[in-house]
Amino acid sequence: MSRIKVKTEIRFNSYALLERAVEEGVTYGYNRAYKHTSEPSEETLKGEIADAVMLALREIIEFNEEE
Repeated sequence: MSRIKVKTEIRFNSYALLERAVEEGVTYGYNRAYKHTSEPSEETLKGEIADAVMLALREIIEFNEEE
């Protein structure tokens, strides 16, 4: 039995993927900032959100990290 080669092309909506990752990261970071306190500082809030957004982006983007 022979196999037929079929050309397939997949395109991803990069804007939608990035938007979803950023939204998920913001939500996660915001919730994480409130995990141990009911009134996190502005610095803590921003830091947790930024870390979570970058983590979400790293799940869908491969960065070339140079030393």
